[in-house]
Amino acid sequence: MERSDSWAVRQPQSITLPRQLVFAIALTIVWTPSFAAAGDPPAPLRERIDQLLAETSAGVSAPLVGDAEFLRRISLDLIGVPPAVEEVRSFLADQNPAKREAAVDRLLNHPRYARHMAEVFDVLLMERRPYVNVTADEWHQYLLKAFRENRPYNELAKEILEADGAEPHPRAAVRFYLDRQADPNLLTRDVGRIFFGRDLQCAQCHDHPLVLDYLQADYHGLLAFYSSGSAFVAPAPDGKTYYAEKAGDRLTFESVFVEGKHTTGPKLLGLTALEEPPLYPDELYVVKPAENVRPVPKFSRRAKLSEMSTNGTNRPFNENIANRLWAHMMGRGLVEPVDFHHSANPPSNPALMRLLGEEFAASGFNVKSFWRELALTQVYQRSIDPPPDPASFAPLASSLAAELEQRLQQVRSSAQAADEEYDKVAAECLRVEEAAAPVVTELDQATAAAAETVTKFDEVSRQLEATQTQFAAKTAVSQTLADAVAKTQEVAKALPDDQELAAAAQKFAERQQQIAAEVGTLAADAETKKAAVAAAEQLVTTTRLGIDAVRGKFAPLAEEMKQKDQLASTARAARVEQEMLAARLEQSLAAIKQLAALPPIQEQIDAAGQNVAAAESSVTAAAAAVEAQQAAIAVGEQARAAVVAKAEQATAAIAAAQAQQQRWNQLIANVTAAIAESEAARQQLPDDANLQQAANSLSAKLAELRAGEAVPQQQLADATAAGQLAQQELAAANLQQQAIVTELSQRQQKLAEAQQQLELARLEVDQCRSQLNESLEGLQTEWTKTFAMRPLKPLTPEQMCWSILQVTGVYDRYLAAEQAELDKSAPLADADKQDPAKVAARELELQQRVYDKLKANVGSFVSLYAPAAGQPQSDFFASANQALFAANGGEFNGWTAPAAANVTERVVQQTDPKAAAEDLYLTILNRLPDEAEVADVTQYLTAHPEQKAATVQELVWSLLTSAEFRFNH
Repeated sequence: MERSDSWAVRQPQSITLPRQLVFAIALTIVWTPSFAAAGDPPAPLRERIDQLLAETSAGVSAPLVGDAEFLRRISLDLIGVPPAVEEVRSFLADQNPAKREAAVDRLLNHPRYARHMAEVFDVLLMERRPYVNVTADEWHQYLLKAFRENRPYNELAKEILEADGAEPHPRAAVRFYLDRQADPNLLTRDVGRIFFGRDLQCAQCHDHPLVLDYLQADYHGLLAFYSSGSAFVAPAPDGKTYYAEKAGDRLTFESVFVEGKHTTGPKLLGLTALEEPPLYPDELYVVKPAENVRPVPKFSRRAKLSEMSTNGTNRPFNENIANRLWAHMMGRGLVEPVDFHHSANPPSNPALMRLLGEEFAASGFNVKSFWRELALTQVYQRSIDPPPDPASFAPLASSLAAELEQRLQQVRSSAQAADEEYDKVAAECLRVEEAAAPVVTELDQATAAAAETVTKFDEVSRQLEATQTQFAAKTAVSQTLADAVAKTQEVAKALPDDQELAAAAQKFAERQQQIAAEVGTLAADAETKKAAVAAAEQLVTTTRLGIDAVRGKFAPLAEEMKQKDQLASTARAARVEQEMLAARLEQSLAAIKQLAALPPIQEQIDAAGQNVAAAESSVTAAAAAVEAQQAAIAVGEQARAAVVAKAEQATAAIAAAQAQQQRWNQLIANVTAAIAESEAARQQLPDDANLQQAANSLSAKLAELRAGEAVPQQQLADATAAGQLAQQELAAANLQQQAIVTELSQRQQKLAEAQQQLELARLEVDQCRSQLNESLEGLQTEWTKTFAMRPLKPLTPEQMCWSILQVTGVYDRYLAAEQAELDKSAPLADADKQDPAKVAARELELQQRVYDKLKANVGSFVSLYAPAAGQPQSDFFASANQALFAANGGEFNGWTAPAAANVTERVVQQTDPKAAAEDLYLTILNRLPDEAEVADVTQYLTAHPEQKAATVQELVWSLLTSAEFRFNH
């Protein structure tokens, strides 16, 4: 899935949007819709939703999705699986402009609709808790029946909130309580979260540290509905577990941070305290608590809670379920997280939130019709791509920012005033509570005393009843014996000689006298106990009078507390509204400022880009100068090398001249020495002509040498002069080269500086782009919150499992097998085949049989893909175990193997790569592939012709494990 290049920021030439249209992110604040003139019938809900969002968005919205994406989206949302390939082809070919509406209606009446909704609401209500007291089949059939009948949601919720496991409600309904162990605190948290969208857990021991709206009194007011409840295991032979409820008392609580004890009765969020009937202790129960007896109070707080919650007037209840249904269809709630409604986390569109809650209640809590209206809105059909050209709205955003700032200040002022008013009324409530505390204590004491007298009265009444029962039994025995004595004596008189009979008659008489004596004793004991009962009854009457007296004292205080409580509830609601408005305005203002800042950021990017271009030019010029200088150095080095060579030659010439002169001087020295020696020899031999001739030769040679002595001297002088000149030239060349090198260093420094400036310029561009991306991401988040664009929604583990079974053909294979089995074992008669009811019943039977065969597979996915049981189930995460399961799981790989004309087998048999690619993508991703995807499939198939089956299975696997398949977009 590639996003279109719609993030480009462009400065518009002009803005033509009317100023009275307030920009999307700004105007989802407080707005009273006026959809139709007075007396006109209201438009369909879908139109009012779109109108409201359009009027609060100034037209900023993503485009609508194409037919293929719509069909996949609505199929996953309404029946939990993607459409079959034949459905996709037919839908794409259908030219009927109303085909989307027809598709919605068809899916809402699909046999798998109720099954999917049962799974959706199972997760919503039970958050994948284990089955302990109610079986999975009981619970699923209970939900399945409810959605097949399209039962109103408030009836379903009322049944669950009232359930105790006994008649008249279905036993499955009590699972909500029993599989939470009937734990009062857990039920308080989960009833608050799941039915009212408020997670009060952190307000159990003190006011919530982060949420102004959640008070400790709220927690204990809700806890009071459940504090007297518990699980009750019936004795054999029943042995089942039930939810048992005793008559409740006022709860006492104290903050761990603030001293002072408080009391509360049952109280729903945002409402005044529940008024309970003023029953005396002996009037509290229909069935009194006793060993192995489940008590049944005359007044059930839970029943009252269910009634007040589901009667259509409870705004938190209505808006919570409307928000959850919206989140299911749209990918996120107007309030997100869906169980965290409070003023600092306001609905992204408060007017829409109120509209949805009111309309869902007005529809009779009709889930199916609500789904239909949501599915046919334009907002449901928007793309995951962001709105194009966001900067075109920047001038309008800039002009609105100041107005919004002013509005925010007004709201903050109103919020402060509302806060002060609430604090004032809350202080009054505390004052009245403190004033009433002694009387409350007195009333509790009087009630406790009355309870003791009732206990005593019950005890003496039981004793009297036991005595009377014994008296009646003994009296009956005595009468029977008297009759026996009379008859025996009569017979004995008739047979006076029968001694045994006379003895028997005597024994009967004695026994009758003994029993008669016991009857007399019991009669006396009964009279005594009657007196004790009368005395105990008188005490009950007396303590009742005591209760009445204290109630008389408490009545005006209670009325004042009720009035103050009402004022506090009203003031608190006003404070919450103002705080919510301020929070939404702050969020909107932040987004508007981000939008208004887009053109300046783009201008900074453009200016920084120009700086980058200038810096790049400077770097290019500096690099060229360095390169030129490096070339100059090379040329200079060549010239210097010639000078060095010349200097070296001059040095060599000097050395040669010096050597020549040394040799010449040595010859003169040698000849002079030889002349001296020859002269010494000639003097000794004056007549030796040879010596004379030699001496003459030496003298002549010396003269010759002396005559040529100037030549080597001149050569040496010339060579020395040439050498000095060469050294001078070398020194000049060295200086010139040093200057060139110095210039290179300077030019390299300039290049480094230019490169540094370029890096700084590029860094500035990166920072500006990062700022732009951050602003765009913030806007995208805001647009997702305000539904100007569609958020991505991961498939649930259940959806993912059933979807894989659907697209791989596994489901259809099981369906065909069950169909064949039923046609063989219990075929429909021809007449039955013409009966729509019987055909529908057979379809449901088939669905159930296939579900029973395949439901075990869902457990594998839930264990890997779902959060922990009992935790909110909306978070998406990926894990190594998921990857390993997808890569190596035997089930997963088995489903993708070629079989029974499934997609793998069809593609294996297909010879046209383009047709193969279309079948793959239409079956698994429910869309046609683009050219690049067709090319990829073609290349992959042709690269492994000898292993086509394995290759196709890998392609199927890769699409099933892709992010596009795992998300509903």
